[in-house]
Amino acid sequence: MLGAANLYRAATQSIAIDEAFAYNLYLTRPLAATFTEYDAANHVLYTLLTRVSVGLFGASEFSLRLPSLLGGLLYFVAVYRLAGLLLGQGGYFLLGVTVLSVNPFLLDFLTAARGYGLALGLFAWALYQLAHYLGPLTDARGSAEPEAYRLRRAGIGFGLSAAANLTLIFPITAFVIVLGVLLAFDRDSGGAPAGRRAWRLVDHLALPALVAASLFLLLPLANATMKNFYVGVGSLGATSESLVFVSLFYQSAGNPPDHSVATRFFAHRVIPAALLVLGLGGASILWTWLRRRSLSALAHLDRYLLLHIGGMAVTLLLLEAAHAVAGVNYPERRTGLYWIFLFLLPIAALAKKMDRRRRWLAAPLVIVLAACAGRFVSQANLRYYHEWPWDAGTRRIVAEMRAREQRDPRKNVRVGGTWLVEPSLNFYRHAWRLDWMKPVVRGDPDQEFDYYVLLPGDAGVIARRGLKILLKDELSQAVLASR
Repeated sequence: MLGAANLYRAATQSIAIDEAFAYNLYLTRPLAATFTEYDAANHVLYTLLTRVSVGLFGASEFSLRLPSLLGGLLYFVAVYRLAGLLLGQGGYFLLGVTVLSVNPFLLDFLTAARGYGLALGLFAWALYQLAHYLGPLTDARGSAEPEAYRLRRAGIGFGLSAAANLTLIFPITAFVIVLGVLLAFDRDSGGAPAGRRAWRLVDHLALPALVAASLFLLLPLANATMKNFYVGVGSLGATSESLVFVSLFYQSAGNPPDHSVATRFFAHRVIPAALLVLGLGGASILWTWLRRRSLSALAHLDRYLLLHIGGMAVTLLLLEAAHAVAGVNYPERRTGLYWIFLFLLPIAALAKKMDRRRRWLAAPLVIVLAACAGRFVSQANLRYYHEWPWDAGTRRIVAEMRAREQRDPRKNVRVGGTWLVEPSLNFYRHAWRLDWMKPVVRGDPDQEFDYYVLLPGDAGVIARRGLKILLKDELSQAVLASR
């Protein structure tokens, strides 16, 4: 059902500003620009896959979004298999799959023509491989060495995930570090020296990840500067607010700081409390491991929780270090999309663990997950992207201009409007081959044009120039007007 909904959205929703900006910047120019001119909008692997898709099927909303659809499918498969592996096949499985799959903001980026969803799908698939790796610690021949090919698959998944979207570099690095520490100091490795165990991890996991990422990122990042990494916020508290807002108040307007007390309550009370519970659960498993230094002494679910919760903790440390040393912004909304997955999966897994011994301790976690799932489902949306609602009617507006020009053809038609719709207008001009339309230039909409595409904030332009409204899109509130 979710796959069908994603297909529908990819084919029917108007192109949005960030999708169009990346298309105009890279896909209308030679391939070399992808590797020689870096911008945060250049999600390199996604840009290359989109070039292939557009080359095969022509420029359209669907062809731009096809790689994201495939990434979304991979994400759903990885979540389904991870939940089956960690949560069994009962109620916890159903709850885990639901809460990880129906977040409306996450679903936006499993169709939008950006690299976030593809990166998350590859990341989740890599974690599924590691979850298998942490399963039975002997192979079919009775060897004490876990299956190396699972590590290699995870490494390739990690590397491609970073290539699809660089924001995943923090959790990827964190999980590799945590797994490396666990394996280096574990006694289940047949007496191999710590150095040899560490090299085994580097050889099978870190090197494949590095090679896969470098194939796509080495040249682009060589041309990058810190000015290219401009998206983000100044504190982890603001990160939490932004993700709570887009997850629980998806259909609301405004920004987290001025939305409601509810956003701040969940961001600064509920989320820290849940993280504390995860931390205590992880500390308990860590203490058990430290006493025996044996992963085989832990249940499979405990092994994975130790890796996942440790990965979350190290991710936070890496974000703090990057901010303190290099001034890197903390993630915000879509740049922190991976936190939705990182946060919800271990809560479901910890609830499953507690249910085996102290069911009353699992109840609060189950309630939180069920409430989140219900809230997510209640905000289901197939018509627009939360990040770019003003573009929901852009395709309809351009179609109206095209119909009018077909009835009464002109040349060098000037289209202007608010700067937020400029990339999308230029996308349709190029994709639909509207030769009668001059390129749209970003600037003041209060100038002489043949058509005006305006948002509610530009209402004064309509009055000052005595414009006639030709079309108003009720969803986006954008209007098409002319003199």
